[in-house]
Amino acid sequence: METIDIDLLTVFVAAVAYKIISFFWYSKTLFGKKPVVFPAKLSTVTGQLISFLIAFIIACFLAILEALLGVTSTMDGIYLGLGVCFGFVATSKCYSVLWQKLSFRTYLIDMGFLFIGFAVMGGIIAA
Repeated sequence: METIDIDLLTVFVAAVAYKIISFFWYSKTLFGKKPVVFPAKLSTVTGQLISFLIAFIIACFLAILEALLGVTSTMDGIYLGLGVCFGFVATSKCYSVLWQKLSFRTYLIDMGFLFIGFAVMGGIIAA
């Protein structure tokens, strides 16, 4: 089995970028008076730490995938991030709309953030 080298600093930077995008995306500035889908629980310090840990885990797996696939350019990293988000995240999240009655508008807002976040993380890691 091949050893995979991952630059943890780059993964950390990608996770920080993802969190910065989430702060802007779910702020009052972008979608009006109140964040539409940002739960009150996640405004706590614990919630933010947990969400950063999730972002870090996503970035780690994108880094592993990029290493295994031999991704070497920023654009290829962006494409891979978008492909993973579309192929796995967007399709899986459809179940929330179908069975948990998540509004389609909320789904689109969430997916907009996730597409941008995954693309940025993929690009940073591949750079």
